[in-house]
Amino acid sequence: MRTLPFLGLIALLATSCEPRRPANTPPAPGPPPLARPVAAVATVPPDTADCLRAHPAPEPGPADTLIAIGSRHYWLAVRVSTDSTKALDYAPAVNAGAAFAAPGDTANPAARRVRGYAETYTFALRDSARRPLWQRRLHKPDFYAAAGREIATVMNLARPAYLGYSTALDGLVFACYLWLPASDVGGRATLLLDRQGHLKRVSPSGSVLWDDAIDCDPQLSPSGRAVLTCTELLRAGRPPLCLKKLHAQLHAARFLNDSTLLTVYENGDYQTQKVAVASDNDPTVTAPMVRTDFITTPAQRRLPTAFVRRTDGRTLRKFFLTPSGAATNFVPHCWVKPAGAYLLYEENTKLVLVPKAAPEKLIELPLKNLSRFKPPLRPHEKRYAIKTDFSHLDLYVDTLHPQQVRYHLQRPD
Repeated sequence: MRTLPFLGLIALLATSCEPRRPANTPPAPGPPPLARPVAAVATVPPDTADCLRAHPAPEPGPADTLIAIGSRHYWLAVRVSTDSTKALDYAPAVNAGAAFAAPGDTANPAARRVRGYAETYTFALRDSARRPLWQRRLHKPDFYAAAGREIATVMNLARPAYLGYSTALDGLVFACYLWLPASDVGGRATLLLDRQGHLKRVSPSGSVLWDDAIDCDPQLSPSGRAVLTCTELLRAGRPPLCLKKLHAQLHAARFLNDSTLLTVYENGDYQTQKVAVASDNDPTVTAPMVRTDFITTPAQRRLPTAFVRRTDGRTLRKFFLTPSGAATNFVPHCWVKPAGAYLLYEENTKLVLVPKAAPEKLIELPLKNLSRFKPPLRPHEKRYAIKTDFSHLDLYVDTLHPQQVRYHLQRPD
């Protein structure tokens, strides 16, 4: 028997193992071409903003401003004009004082009738080429529900300050300062106009002095999906979320992140009474002196004062926190940017570590459990300062483990 050469045998075996194709079947495609490089998936930039920081609006706002709505730019004009020929009267007056008494009532304090004058607040929007798009006029009665009729009657409103545009609410947002002239009586309101200039809402934003002083500024959430007015939270597709509580005073309201906010209260009730002073009959006095006492019960003092809340209204966490301040109330804090966390300070008592991404996972750090600072700085430790009316606190925070804090506390003599 003849034997095939070795190489011929190999070729024969390879041929016998190859599957047969019909004659009309095209040959198998060759190897695919090299794939094009796939674009890297866009990453969301880290959220490093301190949402608790103050956002005071300019007072008054500019008369003409270039603003952005979406990708387009517009010119926004705001004007305030007073008509001294059109008087507005209101009675009974409580806060305005004799300086604003209507003629004929000056010698009759019991009449308690005050007088102001009509004002027109004009908002106009033009395109980037300054072609007019719309104009809207508001008047003092538009602010009665937000400021109270007595204050709105007498006030001379400064130009409202533009805060930004909320796409979700389709609203141009303004902060308005509603003061009695030459006094410390008054408050704020947050105004929303839609993109066509229609009035959407005038929301009370609380007083900023004495009787209802709060650590809050009217502002948009970082994405603009919600607007904090300091008495309520405005949200698209939902009714406003009221921030007031019965038998409690709101002392702080701030965004923690785009979907969460911090509210801090003092439980109890104010009781006010007029204090007789020699200047009561002085026509230059714009408001009577009052004494305000805050009354709280033992049961109220056991209730939580601070709340971490979603913008949908859910409460995620309750705890105790007392604001600071001599004449106003505010929550002292620092923003530990490398750790993405807030450190809230309760005067002489504790710190509260609040992770911005998950505020409900906050950790309370009593000062008595923390170490006092002794040089030198440790690796990854960074210094942060918190100043209040009563103390100066230096914090030395391990930015990799922000619950590890050393501190140095100074109190004024």
